[in-house]
Amino acid sequence: MKDRVLLKQLPNLLTLLNMVLGLVVVLALVWRGPGYRLGACALILLAGGVDALDGKLARLWDVESDFGKQLDSFADLVSFGLAPVLLTLTHPEVRALGWPSYASLGLYVLAAAFRLARFNLGDFRDYFLGLPITAAGIILVLVNLLLHYSPILELGWGVAALSGLVLLLAALMASRVAVKRPW
Repeated sequence: MKDRVLLKQLPNLLTLLNMVLGLVVVLALVWRGPGYRLGACALILLAGGVDALDGKLARLWDVESDFGKQLDSFADLVSFGLAPVLLTLTHPEVRALGWPSYASLGLYVLAAAFRLARFNLGDFRDYFLGLPITAAGIILVLVNLLLHYSPILELGWGVAALSGLVLLLAALMASRVAVKRPW
């Protein structure tokens, strides 16, 4: 009986680990800024792995719950919404563009919250409606890695292209495009 209670809570504990990883990224980027960029990328990618594992275990062990679904969404908003946005803001060129950068990144977070709320209210067992926030966050992290090691942002069109990509990710998250679940 005691093992069943622990088994039921393990996915939720993994979800909390996902959120802790996102919080560490947020706090470290505020405290250390660009000096923590690569570590932030690694932690967000690790949070993506933990996020995939918590859901798989909950389904495998038949311990899915409304509480777990809600908790997962809060964790995802931190780890794949806020953390990648703060990571993107560590690039001075992004901040230098001013309001267009801030507006696109703000819309990304709003679209992420909208997508998660819609997911929580629906029954999407076989597909996702809109690009999952985890995928959008990981794409943004991979782009940040590319930007870290290349001079793209120093080119005249680099920051505008990044803002366009962020807006595209936001639109895809808020869209009604059905995305088949990989499992």
